[in-house]
Amino acid sequence: MIWKSPSQATLYKYTYDPLSKSHSLISGFPINIPLRGGSAPALVLEEDSKGKLWATYAGTEGPLADGNIHVIWSTSADHTVWNTTGAELESGLVPNIQEISAIVHFGGNKIGVVWSNRPGMEIAFRYHIDGEAETIWSAKEIVDSGLGPRGLGPVANDHLSIKAAADGHLFLVAKDHDNDGTPAHQNESRIWLYVRGLTGSWGSKTIVQPDLSQLPTRPVLLLDGTNNAAYVIYHDSASGHNFIAQSTLDNPAFSVPCPFSIAPASNPTSTKQNVSASSGLMAAASTGATASNEIVFRSIDLSPPPAPSGYECDLSPRPSGSNNGVVTIADWVQMGRFVAGLDLANAGEFQRADSAPRATRGDGVITIADWVQCGRYVAGLDPLTPAGGPTEPAISISKPKTQ
Repeated sequence: MIWKSPSQATLYKYTYDPLSKSHSLISGFPINIPLRGGSAPALVLEEDSKGKLWATYAGTEGPLADGNIHVIWSTSADHTVWNTTGAELESGLVPNIQEISAIVHFGGNKIGVVWSNRPGMEIAFRYHIDGEAETIWSAKEIVDSGLGPRGLGPVANDHLSIKAAADGHLFLVAKDHDNDGTPAHQNESRIWLYVRGLTGSWGSKTIVQPDLSQLPTRPVLLLDGTNNAAYVIYHDSASGHNFIAQSTLDNPAFSVPCPFSIAPASNPTSTKQNVSASSGLMAAASTGATASNEIVFRSIDLSPPPAPSGYECDLSPRPSGSNNGVVTIADWVQMGRFVAGLDLANAGEFQRADSAPRATRGDGVITIADWVQCGRYVAGLDPLTPAGGPTEPAISISKPKTQ
């Protein structure tokens, strides 16, 4: 479905031929779908377990904005006929303060809609059970409310991305508006991850990017059940580049973000489906703000890393380490050469060389702490530990501060 204007969207439906790798427009499409009140800044589409299509939008843009969160649905099996009157999930939003709503199918039999309400200082959610009357929705759940952690502005902003895990958990990334609106701070916001448990409660939020020198916006969330990971791709308004951060699903804590695309680009987008080792991760972004006016694609292989081999600090003889199950003074000497910069650990050696802190089997850098830990293994003060931890050096990102 394509948003055309505050008062109209257009739905296209295609078949796909995997042999020719081509799409063909299905007869009867495209169809135009009127939006109520000439008020929608965006429209989002989802399908339920019965084959019904749903779409949601916020009525908060333009002179005829009604301040309602709308949901509409198809009424024919071929999706050519729609109930565009639909249902209103929330009212009382402020016209001409742009808000956004997003939709997701989860738990095997539910459609959920989440939305922002900046003046109301809240992010809220309601759901519908597949097959019930379309106008029957759950009571409103408050995802978050009030001011952000700095106390300068609301937790809500018009940037949301929501995905469902296979077990029914919901994951939401949302941008806050925690700034005072002054020229020095008006673009400062943060992106947070929220998780809805199987009992319907929204847990504590997790920061995606804490660096105040970045101005993160337009987040895209992807879930990877194969690797128990959540990925957030976002645009950094300070540098003009897109970044990606990663967290585990069961214990959220995000890594230091890494650049996702070399060319300056904005408006990242990806698939509605969850990703996996077999599908990989692919995203696109536009360079419309630059002279090139291109679409940038980037893919990431999500195959799990090979199982660790050998023991921490098992490094000698080089070039690839003995992996013979013993750690001797020769390994300790080789570790000293890595620490002193006399030798550089290759891809096969780094995981075994990066051995401190012992609790995490490394931290992504090789320092004198690793040399000391290696000495403890050699002396028998600590038992030998199977290689683990980071497989490559940690990436640190330093950026000039914006004025």
